Amino acid sequence: CGDHGGPAWEPMFFYHNTVLAGNAPFRGGYLEGLGRAIAEGTPRRLFNNIVVQCGGLPGHVFQEKNPDFIADGNLHWCVAPGVTWQPAEFLQKMRNAKTVQEGKTRYAAGWGAHDVAADPCFLTFSPEWREPVDVHLQKNSPARGAAVPIPADWPPVSSARVVGATALG
Repeated sequence: CGDHGGPAWEPMFFYHNTVLAGNAPFRGGYLEGLGRAIAEGTPRRLFNNIVVQCGGLPGHVFQEKNPDFIADGNLHWCVAPGVTWQPAEFLQKMRNAKTVQEGKTRYAAGWGAHDVAADPCFLTFSPEWREPVDVHLQKNSPARGAAVPIPADWPPVSSARVVGATALG
C-alpha cells in the first residue's frame, strides 16, 4: 500500500480483505505494516481484514504519536514454519500498547478491541506459495460473524479499487 522507499498512499480505508503475507512485517508493524507510516493529517482505517503470516510473526506495533488511525475487527494468524506464536499473548501485548491507550480518544473501544487471533479456517490453505488456496471460509471459521460495523460515511466497496477480498462476516 505504498511505494518502496516512499510514503504510504493516503487516505486509506482498507476493509474486508484477505492478505497472505510472505514475510514478517517491517519492524513488527500491525496488520502487515498497515498500522505504521501514517501521514500526518490523513485518516487510515483498517477493519475486518484477515492477515495470515506465512513468514515471521504477525505485527503488533502501531505508529506512535496518536495518528488519525482506527483499526478493529481484524483476524491475525501465523503459519510460519519454525515460529512459535502465542495468540493470546499477541492480542494482550497489542491491546496494552501505549499508543492503543492514547488512541481511545479517537476510538473508544481501542484499536484492535475486537481483533481475533485464530486460524481463519479457509477451505484450502498451504503456506507454500506454489500450492493453490481457496480463501473462502469454512462454516466453523472464527471470522464468520466477527466483523465490526463499517461506518456509514466510509467509501463503499463498489467505489474502491478491490484487489481481492474475503470479508469477515
